[in-house]
Amino acid sequence: EIDSLALAEGKKAEQPKAAAPAPARQRAAEEEGAPAESRRAADPCETACQAFSSLERAGRAVCRLGGDASERCHKARKMVEDGRKRVSSCGCG
Repeated sequence: EIDSLALAEGKKAEQPKAAAPAPARQRAAEEEGAPAESRRAADPCETACQAFSSLERAGRAVCRLGGDASERCHKARKMVEDGRKRVSSCGCG
């Protein structure tokens, strides 16, 4: 529908762009002949657990800087608890 509107105004519809090149790290690994395991996408649970661990660290830092009674600390703790629920099926948290 958008294309027909653009054409009706005398504009050419955009052509689909070519696929973006692989990230530099992946290209470097491929060029160096790294094993396929290092090029493979990480397990979704592994990624989620790593992200949750980072969230926990950030939450602790917010509370350390703002104090345990601060509103920001309370919000950070809520975010960590929400994250914990989301990753509980992965066994982390």
